[in-house]
Amino acid sequence: MVADNKKPKPEFPSADEITKKMTPMEGFFSLYKKNEELYALIPSSKFNKPFLLAMTISSGVYGGMQWDHMMVYWQKQGKKLLLMRPDLRYRAKKTTMEEVVQRTFPATIIRAVPILAKSGSKYLIDLAGIFKSDIAGLSVVAPFLLEGQFQLNPTLGTWNKVKVFPSNVELGVKLAFTGVKFSGDENFSDTMDLRRSYPLSVHFSLAAIPPSSYKPRVADTRIGYFGVAIKDFAKKYSARNKFHRYINRWNLQKIDPSLELSPPQQPIIFYIEKTVPYRYRKYVKEGIAEWNKAFEKIGFVDAIIVRQQTATQFNDLDPEDARYNFFRWTTNELGFAAGPSRVNPMTGEILDADIIFDDSMLRYAAGSHVSMNNAFALLKHDAKFAKRLEAMGKLNPLKRLHFISPQQHEKIQRKRNLLSVMRKRNIPVCTHGEHKCQQLRLAYGIMRAKGKKDVPLEFIGQFVKEVTMHEVGHTLGLYHNFKASSWLSIDKINSEEKPAATSGSVMDYNPINFAPKGKPQGNYLTTTIGPYDYWAIQYGYAQVKDAELQKIAQRCAEDGLAYANDLYASAIDPDPFIFRWDLSSDHIAFAKQNRELLRQLSDDILKRYVAEGEEFHPVRQAFDMLLAENAYNSIVVARSIGGQSLYWDHKGDPKARNPFVVIPAEKQRQSLKFLNETIFASPNFSPEVLNHLAPGTWWHWGTNELDNIATYPLHDMIIAYQTVVLLNLIEPMTLMRLENSPLQIKKGDEVFTIADLLDGLTDGIWSELYALDKNKKYTNSTPFISSFRRNLQQAYLDFWIYYFLDDEIEISIPTDAKSIALKNLTFLLEKIEEILQNKDILDSASVAHLLKSKYNITEYIDE
Repeated sequence: MVADNKKPKPEFPSADEITKKMTPMEGFFSLYKKNEELYALIPSSKFNKPFLLAMTISSGVYGGMQWDHMMVYWQKQGKKLLLMRPDLRYRAKKTTMEEVVQRTFPATIIRAVPILAKSGSKYLIDLAGIFKSDIAGLSVVAPFLLEGQFQLNPTLGTWNKVKVFPSNVELGVKLAFTGVKFSGDENFSDTMDLRRSYPLSVHFSLAAIPPSSYKPRVADTRIGYFGVAIKDFAKKYSARNKFHRYINRWNLQKIDPSLELSPPQQPIIFYIEKTVPYRYRKYVKEGIAEWNKAFEKIGFVDAIIVRQQTATQFNDLDPEDARYNFFRWTTNELGFAAGPSRVNPMTGEILDADIIFDDSMLRYAAGSHVSMNNAFALLKHDAKFAKRLEAMGKLNPLKRLHFISPQQHEKIQRKRNLLSVMRKRNIPVCTHGEHKCQQLRLAYGIMRAKGKKDVPLEFIGQFVKEVTMHEVGHTLGLYHNFKASSWLSIDKINSEEKPAATSGSVMDYNPINFAPKGKPQGNYLTTTIGPYDYWAIQYGYAQVKDAELQKIAQRCAEDGLAYANDLYASAIDPDPFIFRWDLSSDHIAFAKQNRELLRQLSDDILKRYVAEGEEFHPVRQAFDMLLAENAYNSIVVARSIGGQSLYWDHKGDPKARNPFVVIPAEKQRQSLKFLNETIFASPNFSPEVLNHLAPGTWWHWGTNELDNIATYPLHDMIIAYQTVVLLNLIEPMTLMRLENSPLQIKKGDEVFTIADLLDGLTDGIWSELYALDKNKKYTNSTPFISSFRRNLQQAYLDFWIYYFLDDEIEISIPTDAKSIALKNLTFLLEKIEEILQNKDILDSASVAHLLKSKYNITEYIDE
């Protein structure tokens, strides 16, 4: 028998043979490229070793936005290489539970690709199978990003950047999303539009996790930081919970701990991208560097270093590269800014951060952008209140806004869906810039009313600085603080003292501060970080032992350190001071100032807002803005009714406050009185202004200036805003708190109850029933009850009958509220019948309104 000397066929072809005509790129992973072919040679020594996979939307809508990041590792399975993602939320190190945890919460397969070839202990794979796929998960959000129905076409993906370094690989891919159907396209053509595709570029960073001496810092409910949470099954069974909660922060350590002021071993370096307009670079730099004041207080000098990228300096640095932190300029036409960061999910150590600032935000200062200044704009990011409105069915105030185009409805819903997806993917969401756009349009109107043609550069610069400070705060790990704006009174802010910090923190959504004519004008914007910001940085970065951290956190009751985040900032949440876009420790004073300001602006709207030769559509836009701002001020005040201040103090803290403190009854009465006298009162508009509310007639791509109806829908707008405020007052959570509040206050203290609210609303909204002048003859042009008030009173009856007393609405209403509502209806019926005895002196519309009201009440009571 002749021996078979044939060598066994190798498991894989030779990688050297396949790659010999390709360009090699040595680094963290060795790559080989030829045209659109891109292969990686992965050594087995790197199997099961975690590295960071970071994704950035590098071009297209939201270009420049850090999108997602995760810890991953390579694993071989037969003839495939798997990209795995471990579930780092669970652990049980060095215990018998460790194996159980790993078995129960296994790593997930992100992508599986075939092994093409082998060279020694290195395996060759095609990276297109990973990165030209939808690994970033953009197909889910493509309808929201691209305003239509799109699906990824992997065959059209192209590499637009490939760079390799010793500790990271940087890959850019231009993905193609093919249109299926486009929103708002009434002339959609299957034959034409199906062939359209939209490029959306994604940058991937594959980076080694650097060795670090970083020590995680425990999160505390009294101070707001983003963080990571890990459930540890190695904890004792007696532990109150299994979680480790760590704040997100940079690894700042002094070069010389013995020095009172020392540079850090590794400073935080921000590069201002060369795309930032020259006129704004100064303000961006100031906004970033402002945080050094807080770091100097705790012993760091030059903790943050700012460098300007130019055509010659730092020009070779890629903003998407995970090794560098950039401030970037974009033009997404979305009017926003964002400051996300990437962290080690096991420790909370921040590894990389980028800030994007949308150029279109500043164009609102020139009045050149259109913003939706109606009830939708007030509520589009308030998910809790939006759900409450939807539950109201036919009583939903926003259903009255039938004149809003389907495209505008869809745009709002699309944005809400996008934010929901981002939250579910644990991508921090900051809508700080969006309402600032409306603030800038208000600034434009005020500057024109003051005789200035344009908003001054210095004002815009301070605006850029404040937004920059806010977003930099996020990149340092700080969460929002929506209670900080309650620090100072409006009189203190607008005083000769002109405090530089108008709010306790730049991490609030602070409105621009405008004083009416004849009043001192303080700073328009907070020009520096506030006391809370210093305190938060002290907790996060001070070089102290763990025992000292508690002493720092115990300062929470000190002046200017109030804190509360997004969780309880809805219009239906209890604390009136945890809110967006409010300012001052006295909301009524704040609202009064703004109402006077808006009245003055309204007086000048025709004289100064539109220049000679311009169309009149901007008058309608400005008028919309005035109505929206007044309505928002009313909601700010309304939240005091049924309100309770929330505090996060711990047991044993100096000056510890109760978690709940009921808003004083007198303040609630004052708030209801203010609302009855303002938002619920009959408005008074100049006929000249109303006759110049011209519709927008531009109708083409990229604009929403077209008004669906030519005549301005004044009554619909007014009643929509009024009923939004009314619903805020009588929604179930407010009534529940009013029901509980008598039990929460000290015996003998004054209390504000459900009866006080409902009786007060009845008296205010139906005040005409007490004001009949029997010596006067009312006419249709001078009616007994104005058309605005007739609308409001009918809405009142709808709420009282169908909301409080109709069992078909599945909303839990306190029994007392139902009883008092019925009592008020009975009382109203008596008063209406009494007034109708004098119908000979009443105008026709008022009589008809009262008869209809009587019929509605009688029909319900007779049932």
